[in-house]
Amino acid sequence: MELVAARISARQHEYMPPALLQSQYDTLEQLAPDERGIIVDIAAPITAVVDQVLAVVAPRALTS
Repeated sequence: MELVAARISARQHEYMPPALLQSQYDTLEQLAPDERGIIVDIAAPITAVVDQVLAVVAPRALTS
């Protein structure tokens, strides 16, 4: 949460004030057994994050 808070605080926008971050985390729910999801390291460089997501999502898109 600290990394996300730092990123939000560094942005110049009206969309999501840092004060709302805790409430966003508080409303997160675990995935249900029938829901698919992935865990991605958001501290990694953006290209690595994209590669991690594509490695999971792209094969699923081809079989759906």
